Amino acid sequence: MSERCAKCGEMLVTPLPAACPACKEAVAGTAITEAPISMSERPISTSEPEEIRDIAKPEAMGPPCPGWLLVGLSTLLCGGQGALAGLGRTGKFDFRSDQSYLVGVAVGLAIGLVLAIDHWRFRKELNRTRAVADDGTPVAPAALPSEAIPVAMLILPILAAFVMWAGPPLPVNATVIEFAGPIAMIGTSVLGYFSIRQIALYAQRSQAHTGALSSPAFMYLAMLALWLICYPVHFVIRARMGGRNLVIPGLIATGVYCLQIFQPLFVEPELPGVDNSEVRSLLKQLVEQDAQQRPATIKNTTEVSFDAALQKRVGRCLVATKKQEEEFTFTITWQKRAADLWQVTLLPQLPPVDAPEVTNVLRDLLAGAGHNQVMFRNPVQETFDSAKQIRIGRVTAVLAKGEAPVRFRLDWESRDKGAYLVNIIP
Repeated sequence: MSERCAKCGEMLVTPLPAACPACKEAVAGTAITEAPISMSERPISTSEPEEIRDIAKPEAMGPPCPGWLLVGLSTLLCGGQGALAGLGRTGKFDFRSDQSYLVGVAVGLAIGLVLAIDHWRFRKELNRTRAVADDGTPVAPAALPSEAIPVAMLILPILAAFVMWAGPPLPVNATVIEFAGPIAMIGTSVLGYFSIRQIALYAQRSQAHTGALSSPAFMYLAMLALWLICYPVHFVIRARMGGRNLVIPGLIATGVYCLQIFQPLFVEPELPGVDNSEVRSLLKQLVEQDAQQRPATIKNTTEVSFDAALQKRVGRCLVATKKQEEEFTFTITWQKRAADLWQVTLLPQLPPVDAPEVTNVLRDLLAGAGHNQVMFRNPVQETFDSAKQIRIGRVTAVLAKGEAPVRFRLDWESRDKGAYLVNIIP
């Protein structure tokens, strides 16, 4: 504590002198005042500490992810998700149905390129928002992270699980059911990237979020590769980085998504729809057993009927070959329902009008009418009624007396036995 002369204000030394050295006034007879403490010497009160954010360094957000690595792995992993969507019940990959693998590759490449550009911008923004002034305060204010992204991440797996669980009994397109799982995984992975991106720009504790999964790019790739593990881990990392704690809802969403794995334990399997990718693949194989029908393309599959008691589904499809497009009828029935094994049967189809067996029957019919050594040329189909299974054809018959057009009709005598009739139309 310092003391001053009450008369002139001169600083007095300690121990106090008998008189003030400046004004010679007796110190004992004057009042002594306490010297004021300068602002620099006053102690700082700690009763109300000022909140100062601990600004994380960019290195605390995990190692940077090279753009080529992000694009390459995104393409590869999304292609794998597409391949899983086309995985048939036989355990073999089916790439021909909807080109599912190529679709996954294209989607992964597009997402990888977009995220690689955004990740480069994120690293620049991270350096800018982490810059601090001389007093330790941030130069750029950090925006609050949006809660809409993690909420969407929670809803998407639950919605996909509902589609996969309740889709087969309902009139839901089979392709939608098959791709619901991969769409949910890829969608939540992309949302996880932006979720970590936002929270990384707002992170408050640098010591709590070190590691590769604190990088949005590595979180995206990790969720694509190991979704069941890294999806709930995402919410743990996000909570440690200062976001809202959604770990329990994340675990619940993971559990709901996994319920469809145990669906056969609670619900009897359903016959696949007529537009199922594996059904179309089997139809293609059945049609191409006839060498004249190769290559065949299956289009416009529609359901004709479904007998719940007999568990029999009847469908029609349009088969396109090099020669023509024609409707085929097929059935889907159980081979062993307990093992979820079913079979596709292609109903017998009337032969084409230019089939050798048809022209042989026409030759016999004309021979019975007194025309021997008949030759045919330019067989043409006029109409085909797929519902009634009636085919009308026209051919030019080369007879001994000249040429004559012949119209004829093909229809079934016993379709189950494959017996058909050929009649000449007068």
